[in-house]
Amino acid sequence: LDALSYSVSLNGDAIDLQKLIAGKKNVKGIVSADIALEGKGISPDTLSADLLIELSGKSLTASPAAAPIDLELKTEGGLAQGLATIKKLNAHVGEIKLQADGEYHLTSQKVNANLMLNAPDLAANLQPLAVKDVRGNLKLDANVSGVVKQPVFDCALQGDHLRFRDIAIGDIRLNAASEPSGVVQVSELSLKNQGSVLQGSGSVHVFQKNSLAVNSDLPLNFALTLEDIEATDFLSTLPLQGGINGKLN
Repeated sequence: LDALSYSVSLNGDAIDLQKLIAGKKNVKGIVSADIALEGKGISPDTLSADLLIELSGKSLTASPAAAPIDLELKTEGGLAQGLATIKKLNAHVGEIKLQADGEYHLTSQKVNANLMLNAPDLAANLQPLAVKDVRGNLKLDANVSGVVKQPVFDCALQGDHLRFRDIAIGDIRLNAASEPSGVVQVSELSLKNQGSVLQGSGSVHVFQKNSLAVNSDLPLNFALTLEDIEATDFLSTLPLQGGINGKLN
C-alpha cells in the first residue's frame, strides 16, 4: 500500500455565490478555486504529499450597505518523512493581508509557525463581510513553537484608532511571550486614548505547567501606570467626570 500513488485536482471557475447559496440574497460575488493534491503511500512514516490551493473572489459582499471587496488566497503545503509543512500562505481580503508559514512533526508533535497580519481600515474591509461596528488599524506579528500540548509563543500587536461600537479603545501596543512554565511575560503594554494613558509590564501565570489549562487564580506580578484616565475617553455617554492618576503593583 505504501507504493500507492495518487493525483487529485479540483477546479471551480466563476461560481456565482448568489446562485450557490440559496436564501442569502445579500451574499454576492464570483469565486474561483483550484486544488491540486499529489502523493504516495498511506503510512504516516512513509507518506509524502504536495498540496496547492488557490482561491479568488471578486466583488464579494454580504452587506448591501458596503462596497464589495476582492479576496485572494494561495497556499502550498506538503508532507514528507512525518513532517507536515505550510511553505507559504498568502491571503488578501480587500486591503487586509495575512501571511503564514510553519511545520508540524507528527511523531514528536512539535510545531513551529509564523503569522503576520496587516489590517488597515478595519471598517472598510470587514463591513462587506457583514462584520460591523469595528474600526481602526491592526498589525500582528506572532510565532508559535514547541510541543503542541503546551506551545510557547511571542507576539507583537499594534492597533491604532481602535473602536468597537460606542467604545473607543484608542492606540494599543503589546509585546508578550510565554514560557514553558505557563508564565506570560509582558514586556510592553501601552494604551493611549485621547488624554488617557495606561502603561504596564510584568508577568501573568496564565497556563498550568505542561498544559494549556488556564490557572484559575491567574497569579501575576505586574506594574501599571495610569495617567489622566477618564472613563468618558472610552465611552462618552458615561455620566462620570474626573481623571485617575497613579501606579498599581
